[in-house]
Amino acid sequence: MKTSIKTKFFLVLFGIVILFVSLTILFNTLFLKSYYTSKKEAMLTECFNYISSLTFNEHDIGKRLESLEENKNIEILIIDYRRRVFFCSKGIPDALFIPVDESGDFDIRWFREWLMPEDYESGSVEIFTSKPQLGWRYNEELAAQYLSLYAKSTKTFDNTAYPFYIIINTPMAAIEDGVEIANRFALIIGMVTILIGSIVTFFLGNQLTKPILKINQTARKISQLDFSETLAINSRDELGELAGSVNILSNELESKINELSLANEKLKEDIKVKTKIDFMRRELISNVSHDLKTPLSIILGYCEGLQANVNSDDREYYCSVIEDEAMHMSRIVSTLLKLAELESGTDSLEMSRFSLTELARDRFEKISYLIKEHSITTDFHADGDYFINADRFKIEDVLNNLLSNAIHHSPDGGHISLSLKREDDDVVCSVFNRGEHIPDDSLDLIWESFYKVDKSRTRSYGGSGLGLKIVSTILNSHGAQYHAENVDSGVCFSFRMKIESDTEINNSKDDSNE
Repeated sequence: MKTSIKTKFFLVLFGIVILFVSLTILFNTLFLKSYYTSKKEAMLTECFNYISSLTFNEHDIGKRLESLEENKNIEILIIDYRRRVFFCSKGIPDALFIPVDESGDFDIRWFREWLMPEDYESGSVEIFTSKPQLGWRYNEELAAQYLSLYAKSTKTFDNTAYPFYIIINTPMAAIEDGVEIANRFALIIGMVTILIGSIVTFFLGNQLTKPILKINQTARKISQLDFSETLAINSRDELGELAGSVNILSNELESKINELSLANEKLKEDIKVKTKIDFMRRELISNVSHDLKTPLSIILGYCEGLQANVNSDDREYYCSVIEDEAMHMSRIVSTLLKLAELESGTDSLEMSRFSLTELARDRFEKISYLIKEHSITTDFHADGDYFINADRFKIEDVLNNLLSNAIHHSPDGGHISLSLKREDDDVVCSVFNRGEHIPDDSLDLIWESFYKVDKSRTRSYGGSGLGLKIVSTILNSHGAQYHAENVDSGVCFSFRMKIESDTEINNSKDDSNE
């Protein structure tokens, strides 16, 4: 069962109060009476010494003794050696001064000769001595208990020195009541303390537990990787230090977890790239093996035919076939080497300013001449002469590959168009061919090596499946945007490059001159 700090705090305070009250009552019961008696005995002795110091011939001796009685709550009886009362408390009978033994009975020894010897002159033994004697006495008539002091003091009175017998009484009934009152008072104080302590515990407990609960709440959020909350506890004590430590811990954990998250994301990307590279490697091996296997098989077959001593007409044909297949293999290898150079970055860009419009028109006119036999119509459109800063020969390769791809995927009687238009500060070059659409799930894959939507058809025109990969690699090295999309009745490939204006060229020249 969970017990809150506030409850524990109250229980501890309640326990301390109960312990304090219990110990107070116990000590009062066991030791208060003894302590009170010892203080009374010391007080009676002090009073006797004071009386002994007085001069009995003084006219105000009575007032002094009465004052002493009032201040000390005592009763005084002084008798001379002739048994005459020198001083007696007002209204106090002599019976109050009669001694009793330990059992409470009259002590006969004291009354045999009254308070002193019959004849003072005879030197009989006196019961009283100059050393004070203390004893308990009980008055049955008044039902009261007293503590009494009996002593003798020799004083000069009427020019004669003789003994005076002094008895001092103090009532002891108050001690019993005092113990009971003290115990009741301790109980009342305990109850008041518990009440006040409960109120103080409530408010003080809130003040003490509030930051602790806040720290606990924040720590729970941290355990759930929620670092949005910061502790604002500025007290200069252990709680303030703990709050500061929790804030530091939260910041450090957030920083480390962010670093781990970034590292994890990077690792995922690396794994994804590695997986992709591994897949591409397998695809490359498979595709290269497939593309080289066919011409190699043809070459081997025709070589076996040559070894069979075919006639001269067949021999010439066999040799031309072997030459065509070898050239096909050579083109595949050359394309692979070129792609490797582009992807490795060893083939650096030779940047220059040239007219993309002029280059595109030239490439389009040359390729248009080659496809007349297929009855493919062509169309070129440019709404301006656009200059770009790029590697001319590599952009030429881009145009050649895009146009070749359009030719190879256009049916007889089809149509191919090339257009350039300005969009903001860029020129967009688009190559369109009428024909079948590319499946939507293949639009992002056609830029990969050896990806062929229709592999059987690629073989018919000698394609390797690397043309669009070379296009994407070159355009990526130039920071250009490119994409392919299905449009009405065909497919459109386009790329976008920044226009190099005359103003920018002049500024660059001025900067170089400076």
